[in-house]
Amino acid sequence: HKDAVNALLEAGADVNAKYKDGMTALMSAALVARKDAVNALLAHSEIDVNIQDNAGETALMKAVYHGHTEIVNALLAYSEIDVNIQDKNGSTALMAVACISSNLTDMSRGSGRELSSSSLSLAPRCSASGPDLSLETSYFPPDSRFLGFLGLIARSI
Repeated sequence: HKDAVNALLEAGADVNAKYKDGMTALMSAALVARKDAVNALLAHSEIDVNIQDNAGETALMKAVYHGHTEIVNALLAYSEIDVNIQDKNGSTALMAVACISSNLTDMSRGSGRELSSSSLSLAPRCSASGPDLSLETSYFPPDSRFLGFLGLIARSI
């Protein structure tokens, strides 16, 4: 998928194009753990890693919710990432990590980032069932969802 992403971007595709639900190619690649595609998209000078979809979620939130640690680390290593963006429910990616992981340092290891103590204090506010993972995209096989986004950015050329 990396070669397809690179070819589309070199042809002038909009790296931040949104699908009808507000998702971008980066969000889709993060959602389905396509590390090669995430890295190719992050290498593009116009990428906006903090774009939110219609639910207010970012690529980082999607990677966290689905436990894609390598993708989380790649996104955290990107200098422009904002870990404090809130979704429509007021949750941040760090709050989700606190809800679903007992070892926060594993999620940020190797990125050079430190999780703040104020984020840790939010953990008691998490519901017993954890974050809401009921995504529309769960009905799509991962590859078909990502390939759909490749088509989307291709149409922006």
